[in-house]
Parts: sequence; structure tokens; C-alpha cells
Amino acid sequence: MDDLVRQDINLLRLAGKKVLKDFFEKIEHLKYKPKSFKSLQAPLEGFRKIKFSKQYRIVYSLDDIQRQVLILGVGTRKEIYERLAIRSEQRD
Repeated sequence: MDDLVRQDINLLRLAGKKVLKDFFEKIEHLKYKPKSFKSLQAPLEGFRKIKFSKQYRIVYSLDDIQRQVLILGVGTRKEIYERLAIRSEQRD
């Protein structure tokens, strides 16, 4: 888990216990059914999202070969997509 994701999770603590509880419930579900969540479209094609607590998202990718889930970011809907779009543009 990279430092940005750690910061995202720490910020969830400020949002309250319910948001944090919902986050960990979704992570548990993700462990067992990583392909059950919706795929994103361009410019974030290849990533998936999990909605929780109405306005929050977990964005992640799957590595089927190594059977790993990589969480790319956690945050409110607006913040997470803006930040990941910028990171995606920087890679190009």
C-alpha cells in the first residue's frame, strides 16, 4: 500500500466511525470477490470501483497473474477521480 492510500485511510477516520466501518466491510468483500465491482471507463479504464457510504469510493486494479488487488486510492467521489485522472495523465 503506497503512502497516498495510507493518507486516504487516515482521512476516513475524520469522516466518522460509520464511514470507516463501511470501508472495512467493503475491503472484506473485496478479498473474496474482487471482480464483483464495477469497471471504470476511460481515462481510468482497467480500474474498478467500490462505492461506500454514499459519496466515497475505493478505486483498485487487479493483477490476475499474481492474484493481487492494488488499491489506488480512497476518497470522496469527486476527489478520487480527479486525483487518479491527474496521476494517469502524468504517466502518459
